[in-house]
Amino acid sequence: MTLQLPAGLMQPFDLKALRDDLHVMAFFQGHPEWEAVEAMVRYRGDGTPSVRAILTRHDQSQVDHVNDPRVAASASAGRQTVEREIGFEEGESAEGPWARVAFSAIGGESVVMEVHAAGQPSSARAGLSDPGDHARNASLPMMWRGQSALASQRSKVVINDQPHALPVLVDRAPHYVGMHGYFTRQHWMGILRGGVVVQPAGQRWAKTAEEGGVCTWVLEGDETQRVRGTCADGVQAISEIQILAAGRDVGASLRFRESRFEFLIDGTPAMVSGQFTCNVAGDRLEMRLVPEEPDWARRRSVNLIASRMADGWHIRTTIGQGSDTASGLTDSRLTGGA
Repeated sequence: MTLQLPAGLMQPFDLKALRDDLHVMAFFQGHPEWEAVEAMVRYRGDGTPSVRAILTRHDQSQVDHVNDPRVAASASAGRQTVEREIGFEEGESAEGPWARVAFSAIGGESVVMEVHAAGQPSSARAGLSDPGDHARNASLPMMWRGQSALASQRSKVVINDQPHALPVLVDRAPHYVGMHGYFTRQHWMGILRGGVVVQPAGQRWAKTAEEGGVCTWVLEGDETQRVRGTCADGVQAISEIQILAAGRDVGASLRFRESRFEFLIDGTPAMVSGQFTCNVAGDRLEMRLVPEEPDWARRRSVNLIASRMADGWHIRTTIGQGSDTASGLTDSRLTGGA
């Protein structure tokens, strides 16, 4: 079985690919609402940092705070996102590199996170991160650490001038103590998000290549979206959907073969895999992705229903069992990005 899509629907997923220069994260204790703060940093062409700072609540919902209007504009419909001025510094010490992020939270609280690496980030700590329950009913994420280190005891989180302690993750005192936080260089993400979107009527896909009966299409006006497969009798048989990261020639890919799917971060071993089913009945598509590996992904099954309407394709994606009411999903326009 291949992924069969109805005519006119080339790419039904809300996919995003990110490649950041730096990712820092700290879990902390003692706050009534928040339990973790992280920041993803990408240096722009002029050397200034584009920062996405994320606060995670105890109920596992998240809020993005961004200092780049383009990042805010590309936010997914079900994702709480606010624009903020964000202070950012990074440097080196005898212990290892450090980074400091400061911003005003969605509720007005001042937030300062300072992560000091417990040693130099190393590729020995590279790998696919387990997101735990963070945003469990909102996305199927893959996060790949290129070079990483745990946070040291000098790391701290201060909210409204109140310090909040990071718990110890690894205790080999007096030789080594690693706190529950991370300092990572080369942080790559692939995200499949839940939500409700309208893919406007009239989207055009240009065929750019054909080899051995397999075609490659690119969305006109957005060359970050690419689809590979065959088309006959009005039905597309899709083998791969790829989303490129901004300014990169690689990104994240969904691949389909027989009844199996793979969700990959291009250029790394990062992968979520499992089974899929799909059913096309006229102008309606029902699809389900059931992850099997790694273990943490099993709780994040993907259920998608797409229906053709006068203004385009209405696509509803839910993540996890019983997640169809999660996150207060709202409509948005999907014009080629997540």
